Amino acid sequence: MIATCCSQSRRLLECGVDPETADMIETRLGNLLNRTQDFPVDETKETLVWSLSALLGLLPKEIKVDESPYDEVQKYGLLIYPFMSGWQIDYQYCIYDECHNLMCIYSTDIIEVCVQAIEWLNANNYKLNRL
Repeated sequence: MIATCCSQSRRLLECGVDPETADMIETRLGNLLNRTQDFPVDETKETLVWSLSALLGLLPKEIKVDESPYDEVQKYGLLIYPFMSGWQIDYQYCIYDECHNLMCIYSTDIIEVCVQAIEWLNANNYKLNRL
């Protein structure tokens, strides 16, 4: 898959992703297998879709979290890597030999893992990048 499907696009729009950040439009023209004549306009359906590069561009490279009793702001860095026949996205903070995950999401589909990460960022009031 090279871009979001219709349901993933709907989820992105529902969580407040700016439609202007979509970098493609998917157009469906009725049922291509059973139609032999020109498609009427009312059977055309357009959906905004996001490519992998657009989704990655929306994800902030780091998240600043003030969770320390010593007034320290910790920066959790974005990690995206293949894991167990799928993909994983983490926001991770490491100091010395110790690492802490703020968030960890796994899916076999890299587009889906990006959509879930964007939903998590929105649910936790973090801002997405602007393209």
